[in-house]
Amino acid sequence: MTRIIDFFLDLWDRLMSVLGFRRSPVRNIDGSYEERTALSRLLGLGRPLLALAVLLWLAYCTWAFSVLRGFDLNYPQAAMTEYSVSVASGEEVAPGGGSGDTKTCAPSRIVEMQVALLDQMVNRNEWVAANPVYKLGLFGVLDWEDTPLFDNKMSFQLGVLNMMRLTGIEMQDSLGRVRGTSSIDTDLQGAQSLLRVNERAWVFNNPFDPQLQTVTVAAGSSYRQAIGLYQRYNSRLAACDALFDARADNLFTLMNRIASVLGSMSERLAKRARGEEWDPRTHAFVPTEGDGNDAGWFDMRADNLFHLARGEMYALHGLMQGAKADFSQVIEQRNLADVWERMEAHAAEAAALEPLIVSNGSADGTVAPDHLSIMAAHVLRVRANLVEMRGILDR
Repeated sequence: MTRIIDFFLDLWDRLMSVLGFRRSPVRNIDGSYEERTALSRLLGLGRPLLALAVLLWLAYCTWAFSVLRGFDLNYPQAAMTEYSVSVASGEEVAPGGGSGDTKTCAPSRIVEMQVALLDQMVNRNEWVAANPVYKLGLFGVLDWEDTPLFDNKMSFQLGVLNMMRLTGIEMQDSLGRVRGTSSIDTDLQGAQSLLRVNERAWVFNNPFDPQLQTVTVAAGSSYRQAIGLYQRYNSRLAACDALFDARADNLFTLMNRIASVLGSMSERLAKRARGEEWDPRTHAFVPTEGDGNDAGWFDMRADNLFHLARGEMYALHGLMQGAKADFSQVIEQRNLADVWERMEAHAAEAAALEPLIVSNGSADGTVAPDHLSIMAAHVLRVRANLVEMRGILDR
């Protein structure tokens, strides 16, 4: 048995020697040297094994928490299914344009966007916010949000989730029923309740956290279940067995809700990007209240807000293309096509912003750019287009 242990120890010593971890023999008091015993050599494996464990841990964190797989601004085109009869969602038409009892209906493209985004966030990627390794942070000492590492993907996913939750509410309350008089669709209601699950929930959670149950269903698993409910609703909608009320006032309500969320996001970005602001009472610049700063590259939380907004723009980029197909008749009747295309372009341009390091510098800075203000400008452009179309619909 000793010979077997010695064989593997010698093999390990040779490998460590190649990697630069060669260990010197033990030096006695008289200056002579003697070889390490098998036990001391076995105990000496701790340092290289610890280094290997750290490297594997860093590799996993990079792969799971930094690499966003499936990012593609053309995902709406891939998600929307081609149908032989081109009609708006929920609209019933007679086959061939003639008369008959058989009806052909179309699924909702907005719902298809919801499914595509959920599939990318929880199937093609790890749901970062609930991952216990991520929640542990940097060896349990610092949250990743307080460092420049491993938190951008999480923030992006939360931004996408924000838009999906907002759209899910409209699907449940307005779009999936007729003028609020019909009953709520059970599939849409179930999907929305699953999307409301706390994004940090895992199977086992901190028992001292009042926002999370100690034992529950993980957020990623809950969001994954919502995919099936949305797909079932769309199948029923295509079979004329569900409702989708594609009226102008429902589109107005959807735009109004999105514009409100974007207004809040642009304000958050603007406040964070200002280190000081003009005070009309004192006629001087004063430090901005709250978290505003001009720390440039050293604002460790600027990237969280930047990628949160970027995730919202990425989701909105697809959801608005889905809405364009679902409300095609309304858009054509109210001549919204030109403004709609400008909105799509601004959302795509915002989602495409991906600086290597997010800087929160001053607006007139030379060395450190102001990425937050740039994102805020894009968000405001999208909101301005939504407000303009909302005004046209309200005439």
